[in-house]
Amino acid sequence: MEYSNRANFRKILIAAGAALIANLALFGIGNAAGATWDAGQESPVGLGLVAGASVGPMLIGGLVAWLISSKTSKPLTWLSWGVLAFAVLGSPLGWVASGDTATGLALGGMHVVEGLAFFWAVKPAKN
Repeated sequence: MEYSNRANFRKILIAAGAALIANLALFGIGNAAGATWDAGQESPVGLGLVAGASVGPMLIGGLVAWLISSKTSKPLTWLSWGVLAFAVLGSPLGWVASGDTATGLALGGMHVVEGLAFFWAVKPAKN
């Protein structure tokens, strides 16, 4: 079974766009559910932060994936699973920091969306 070596940056851009749309939808759902968006920061989580946190890490991580995959796809497998695990394990932290259920569930969902999108974009494809 062969794998393509290089991370596909087009796929990363598609995943970043999909994560952005999904996370903005979760932000809207959270607003409708009465989320306070207070996550222990100086100011509440806002639309700009959600957009930036959806696209920025995906693009930076995608660039790292693209750079480290020039010779072999093995680092992509480790990176994709590691980011997914980090996102899933970190998802409850929004609820812990916020203290209200609507904010916690929305932020946790956003973490899972981001992890799944990155996993889909970076995990080596079987040829």
